[in-house]
Amino acid sequence: MSELTEKVEHTKGHVRTAYHTLHTYQKELRDRRAEEFAAAKGCLRCRGRGWVVTWDTLDSLSGCYAEYGGCPDAEVNAEAHGPDAPVDHSKENKYDRLRGFKVEVVQTDVERDTLAKLQQAVDDAKNQEKYAIAAATPKRGRIVKVVKGRKVRKGTEGEVFWVGEDRFRPYSQRVGFKTDAGDKHFTAAGNVEVI
Repeated sequence: MSELTEKVEHTKGHVRTAYHTLHTYQKELRDRRAEEFAAAKGCLRCRGRGWVVTWDTLDSLSGCYAEYGGCPDAEVNAEAHGPDAPVDHSKENKYDRLRGFKVEVVQTDVERDTLAKLQQAVDDAKNQEKYAIAAATPKRGRIVKVVKGRKVRKGTEGEVFWVGEDRFRPYSQRVGFKTDAGDKHFTAAGNVEVI
């Protein structure tokens, strides 16, 4: 495996790690909001919205045919349904959007800053991955080495003079390269590594 290919794999690992860290923190924030809602003794049936879905069909995944009704627990637990009742901001579903109910995720300044830093880390890792992939992609003028395949001997090196679409495999690339001895070879781009 060439140094550039190793760098691509290394940067892909950074992207996965950055995404995992961001998603873990987002889940932690949702869990905090859910705990705050439970501590405030909000209605678990309507999640503080005052309405519930009484019927829906699976004919539409958007939920546009749903029917709604008031929360059945409103009379039993009146304090959890008043104008100052707590609202569960830990998650949003398709019915919230259809009813025009805006779920605003309450965040402290520290949480907002941490999320921004984690998102920036994801963006930076994705940029590094993009540049690593670009550097490892066979292009005209780059030196390549055959690492797999059966028609061109493995270990053959040469300068790329042509890159084009494979006529027989859609969305695949082929490369043409010329060895120091002047021999021209054509093979799939996946069979070579930039060195």
